[in-house]
Amino acid sequence: MTGELKAPLETGFEHRDWSIPRQLLRRYRLQRFHRQSNTPIPLRMSNHLEQLTAEWLEYRGYFVRQSVLVGKREKGGFEGELDIVALNPVTRHLLHVECSLDADPWEKREHRFTAKFERGRRYVPSLFDGLDLPAEFDQVALLQMGGGERTTLGGGRLVWVADFISEIVEHLRRHRPDRSAIPSTLPLLRTLQLAAHFSSSRGRPGLISG
Repeated sequence: MTGELKAPLETGFEHRDWSIPRQLLRRYRLQRFHRQSNTPIPLRMSNHLEQLTAEWLEYRGYFVRQSVLVGKREKGGFEGELDIVALNPVTRHLLHVECSLDADPWEKREHRFTAKFERGRRYVPSLFDGLDLPAEFDQVALLQMGGGERTTLGGGRLVWVADFISEIVEHLRRHRPDRSAIPSTLPLLRTLQLAAHFSSSRGRPGLISG
């Protein structure tokens, strides 16, 4: 949904019109924030794969930006959007990730990701003005669907969601939630931590839904 939302009924920090989905309320608040701070409104909300990727990078010590609008046009609008741009201030690893759930042919993917990564090469360095950045940075296409032996796409590295999730779960299995709980500000990652440690039944009925 990209249209301007009307203000829901709010009382203090909570809204009282429960017919309004929380996602729409969150988008309204984001629109209000961007109007007040005179910053561009993202074209869309990030999907779950982008959100999980951002949470993982933040957990690993990166400074993360999501759904970054770039290439402001004189007559309004922007050239495009970068899914995730992240910088590790310790290792100086600068990363641009484009996530996709599509099942498009490789030819169409190659064309689309070539344009995405070319846009990233033009605009990513300007997103961190004043910081000591590496001369080159890493670009990754994170795909859920597909197969084959290829390792690159559109000039960037190709990473499969299956390998990405496997890496996360393997790490989380070494960190018990009672000793090293993922912060509640990273809800998708915290859910995966619970699944990594509590996916086996204890032999008692546990269906909450009945």
